[in-house]
Order: sequence, then C-alpha cells, then structure tokens
Amino acid sequence: WPFRATDGTEYMVVLSSETMYQSSGGAFAAVSPQLSYLSQTHDMDCTQCLGRLWCVNGSQSMFFWDGTSTGSVSGAPTCQQAECFRNRVTLGNCSGTLSQLRMSGELDGTDWTVPSSPASTSPGALSIGGANDGDNLLCLQGVYQDVLVAGKRGSTWGLYGFARRDFAVRQ
Repeated sequence: WPFRATDGTEYMVVLSSETMYQSSGGAFAAVSPQLSYLSQTHDMDCTQCLGRLWCVNGSQSMFFWDGTSTGSVSGAPTCQQAECFRNRVTLGNCSGTLSQLRMSGELDGTDWTVPSSPASTSPGALSIGGANDGDNLLCLQGVYQDVLVAGKRGSTWGLYGFARRDFAVRQ
C-alpha cells in the first residue's frame, strides 16, 4: 500500500507472512514497533487517511501505522474491508454485521462508540440492502465522484452525504 506520512515521507507498505514491512525508497524494514500478531490466513486491507495507514483483516482488532508508531484500535469492529470517506475510517464485512457499513467518528479513526444522542460527527452504521440480509459486503471499491462505492453479490451500492445526519445509501 502507498502511504504518505504527515512529515511528507512517502512509503510503500507490504505484508509478508505475519509481518508488515515499509520502505521509503531503500531496502524494506519491518514496521516498528513490530506488528507480530498478524494472520497468515486472512486477507489484509489497508487505507490511508487522518495521517495514518489503517488496516483490517477480519481476524483481529483494526490497527494503524503513522510512519513512526503503531497502535491497535480495540473499540473498532472486526472487519475485512477498510476505506476512508468524509474524514472517517469506513469498514465493511464486519463480524456480526456483514451487510453494514461501520464508520468511525469524524476526524478520529479510533472513535467507534455510538452515543445515545449522536451528533453529525459521531460514529455510525448503515445497512446496505437490509439489516443483515445474509448477503455480505464483498468490497469497498473507493470513492468515485463523492460517492463511496460498496459491492455485494449482484448489486452495487453508493454512500452519499457529508455528515452522519445526512448519509444515505442508494443502489
């Protein structure tokens, strides 16, 4: 995955076996502090936003790397897809909510607690084609013309809007 740190350094980040490696143009070195608990049997998906590279693989907590440090996001759901949309980390194909998009709080990829009276910047969840209809999200395809594109078997969906209070999903 390409990653540009907040200091402007451009990295290439790769996963090999159970270790993430990075290079800013020279030889590859293990991401430090080392992430040694990664799964060899699950696909990894990463996305860059909010100054970090956010990664999920469906078997453990989401984690991040910012060019100098790593961290685990224990409050995030366990998911298989990651994308950034409207200054939020957006996750799909999550354990227990396979047909929902889960979104972090605005400008905070570590905020996943939905409050009882949410604000427009609060974390949220949106069902794609019905609440857990048994047809899971297969991919988050990125943003095209201000729409986050999500795919399910036999259908393509778009997330529109600018804040939690006006997000809408359309097939």
